[in-house]
Amino acid sequence: MKKIVLLLSLFSITVVYGQEVMEAKTDFQRTTQPSVMVQLPYSPEVVEDAIKDYFNRMGVKPDGSRGFQVFKSTRLGQTDAWNSDLYFKVERKSRKENESVLYFFATPENQQPNLRKPGDYYGVDGARMFLRNMLPSIDSYNLQVQISLQEEEVRKAEKKYQHIMDDGDDLDKKLRKLQENIQDNKNEQAKQKQEIDNQRKMLDALKSRKK
Repeated sequence: MKKIVLLLSLFSITVVYGQEVMEAKTDFQRTTQPSVMVQLPYSPEVVEDAIKDYFNRMGVKPDGSRGFQVFKSTRLGQTDAWNSDLYFKVERKSRKENESVLYFFATPENQQPNLRKPGDYYGVDGARMFLRNMLPSIDSYNLQVQISLQEEEVRKAEKKYQHIMDDGDDLDKKLRKLQENIQDNKNEQAKQKQEIDNQRKMLDALKSRKK
């Protein structure tokens, strides 16, 4: 089990670290926002929860905005002396694939994205670096989810095994009882056979007295 989890972990890390964070465009309230994006081999639900967990550990709670997770008043760059508002959107890559496309853009603190002026590429470079630094956390979260799911599978398998063991014990008890009943029946057969022999002897004795 440990070897399997380790192999899954190493494969997952290799896949995520190999993903390229690229510039993209994101639709937001009838506007097009300059963004960055990355494709991830995880379900949208896992990626969304991983993002929440990442910011929760930073003490930042999300706001919702029409399909986006928004984290306000947050430093985009470690050396930034100002805050930004961060917008994340996760989409399923395709109907056939349970993988995700993560879009991310930033605005100055408290600035509505739909008021952004044409040509304003605020935060794109910072968003790229922020997302790259965030990927190991997403991978780690996914691994923990997989471990939790596998632990649940182990618990289910152990529970089923215990039920089978209990059924086996019940069958053993029934078998022992059946064997006892069979032996008792054989003893009763022998007694009854002896009774038949005794009764026949008595009958033969009575018949022999006839003249």
